[in-house]
Amino acid sequence: MVKIMCDSGPLISFSDTCLINVLPFLAKLGAEFLITPAVEKEIVLNPINVHRYAFSAIRLHKTIDDKWLRVIDVDLHLMNLIMRAANTAFLLRGKPMKLIHAGEAACLAAYKQNGCSALAIDEKTTRLLIENPGLLADNISEQFGQRIIVEKRSLDEFTSLTSGIEIMRSSELLAIATKNGYFDSFGKHKEQAFHTAIYALKQAGCSLSEKEVIDYQKLKF
Repeated sequence: MVKIMCDSGPLISFSDTCLINVLPFLAKLGAEFLITPAVEKEIVLNPINVHRYAFSAIRLHKTIDDKWLRVIDVDLHLMNLIMRAANTAFLLRGKPMKLIHAGEAACLAAYKQNGCSALAIDEKTTRLLIENPGLLADNISEQFGQRIIVEKRSLDEFTSLTSGIEIMRSSELLAIATKNGYFDSFGKHKEQAFHTAIYALKQAGCSLSEKEVIDYQKLKF
């Protein structure tokens, strides 16, 4: 069983783009999708009372009820250590930048607790902070026109706390599902379905560059 910790972004993207069945499809192939109480609150409990988002929340609620998503507890001490390290790692104009929120820190902590194989997250900042903090610092410097000061002790602590975490976006989960037959029922339209679904995920919030979208368009199944 491959355990995948899920942030709210990929789940909302799948629900909003009619791709929610990617989760049970991959679960039947051996994936187990885990979420924290904070993610459950963000994808179900908060939006279910807002008409604009309620249908998406209901779809995701059913996915939890059907046990394709499993809600797990989080070590709050570890979560707070991760959040504190992340949010003191970069200084802008001499002040610490808030790079991650409690929900993202909870996902990172729960990942380490449960021996997960991947973290599904579409948000760019957290992904770069784990995979390439130097590039993240450069991006923020360019965005604000100000030099970012890196607090090495905090960044090293964050890197140590999150070592070994592998990131996947909703687009990569969809590519794996497609490779294993998710769109086979579309027949000759299978590849077109995948290519247009990738674009839909980008529009729904998956952090994809234009080059990455073009690369996905080149994939054949």
